This record gives sequence, C-alpha cells and structure tokens, in this order.
Amino acid sequence: MKCIFFGLLVFSLWLTPAPGHTQVVTLPATQMAKPEYKSFLQLFMDYPQESINRDEEGKVVVEFTADNTGKIIDRNIARGISPGIDSTALSIFDYLLWKPGLSMGKKITCKSTYELNFDLKAFRRLVKKRGYLHVPRNYSPYDSSGTIFPMKKCETAPQFQLQDSGTSLADFLHEHLNFPDNASKLGISGTVKLKFVVERNGLPSNIVVLEYIGGGCTEEAIRLLELTRWIPGMLDNQYVRTYFEINILFKKGENKDGHIPNQSNTGI
Repeated sequence: MKCIFFGLLVFSLWLTPAPGHTQVVTLPATQMAKPEYKSFLQLFMDYPQESINRDEEGKVVVEFTADNTGKIIDRNIARGISPGIDSTALSIFDYLLWKPGLSMGKKITCKSTYELNFDLKAFRRLVKKRGYLHVPRNYSPYDSSGTIFPMKKCETAPQFQLQDSGTSLADFLHEHLNFPDNASKLGISGTVKLKFVVERNGLPSNIVVLEYIGGGCTEEAIRLLELTRWIPGMLDNQYVRTYFEINILFKKGENKDGHIPNQSNTGI
C-alpha cells in the first residue's frame, strides 16, 4: 500500500501512567498497528463546520482510563480547543479499541492520554484525497451504547454496499486489487485474513491483521478493505457495530471467484 501523506494527522499517542502504576512496562495501545491506525484516521478524521468557518486549530488531549481488558471506563478532555472540536475528538476516540496496559506482565487498569491534532490546511488535503468532507452519519435508528456485537448475534448481518449495480464484494475485490510487484517478483501468494468492525455509519474501522503474507499483499488487502462501504448489521431493529472477518486471496492470475469474503467464524 502506498505511503500516504497527511500532515494534519501528524499525531502522537502520549500515554502516561496513573499514580501508583510506576512499574508499567507497556501502556494502553490501540488494537490497530500504527499503519492501520493512520489509515483509520484517513477515514474517520472530521472537523466541525463551525470550526472550519472560524479557522479553529490546535491539539486536543483526551485523558482516559482503560481497565485490565482494554475497556475504556472513563475519558474526558484534558486540554481542548472549542466545544465543537472537543466533541469531535471524543467521537473519534470512541471508535477506538484498546489493548490494556501491562505491569510486570500482568494486565492492569491504567490512566493515559491521547492526542489529536486539528490542522485545517492538512484536513482540506485529506478531504480532497478521500472524496468526502464530513464522516458519514450513522444509519438510523442506531444503537447508542457503542457495543460491538459478533455477527452471529445480529438479526441482520452487515452487507457490502454495492458500488455499481450488480457488483458483489467478490467482484469489487477482484476489480480493485492491484497485485503487488514485489509479491509477483518473489512468487508470493496466499490469503490475508483481516478482522474489523463495521461501524453504524457503514465504514470499516479497527482493522487488525489475523493472517499476514509479505510482498506488499497485506498492505494491499488493507487498502482494499478501506475502499469498502457497508450496510451495518441490525439487532432489535437498530443498526449496531459488528465484528466481521474477511479473507482476501492473492494468487497471480486467479479469477474473481477466488476472492471470497469469509463470513464463518465471526463470533469474535
């Protein structure tokens, strides 16, 4: 996957142990690896329209506590810019899934901070690249709890949103897959398996690689997944956040029927 520049998203995760946790070895971190986190920001970074109109910029610091399972049990604005931007920063933060902090190899409850930069010039570059100004709204009615459900719990599973009339997910993956040159030269083939969340607005988030292959195939699989849009899963007549898994096959000359999404074993 090509390295994508987006200056506004020059970000840092400053994670500070709470008092009493001075022996923390590993602090809370997103379940996504750094490249996937950067890609996440490309999809989910937003800017309130009133803040754009007022040329408001700066850095928001969110202070949060993650328990020993990685669940966020508290979060607040430690340093803000304006009510609109602060609210947007919290909305972005709330999408994220976390790994807990560790002390002496033991999972612990830990307080840390998360920083997000709001830079108008860089945001406008991002908007031009991704093709939309604001992050899509949630489908309605939606579950407001933020709970993520395994697909087997949903009454209606998430559905790939057709990009063109009659285009299935398998067709879409086949048509948009660019077989990496390095993989071709090295004779690499195989399947990349990805786990992610179908959000209530239809975007994929929290992408995690379950099965990796080299030669640029994993990066290309992530790029493809980021292009997809979904109709969220439903439970109790509400759209919900749903875990999903997908397999993307890389085999030179393979026909489109080889690129089949995996909808089994998704009860994560």
